Amino acid sequence: MSGIYVGSRKMQEDLSRLVSQRNIKPVVDRVFDIHQAREAYQYLASGNHFGKVVISI
Repeated sequence: MSGIYVGSRKMQEDLSRLVSQRNIKPVVDRVFDIHQAREAYQYLASGNHFGKVVISI
């Protein structure tokens, strides 16, 4: 997992409000079970995904 710091708290709140109001949904490429976490990270590292790679707990 990695993160970045960009913008202020107000900017994040504004973005969250916009996403909620416009019903914006992320593009999910693939969902892996928690027991497939290693495979999920390998898939992410391969760069062959388009959208989010999700690990379901």
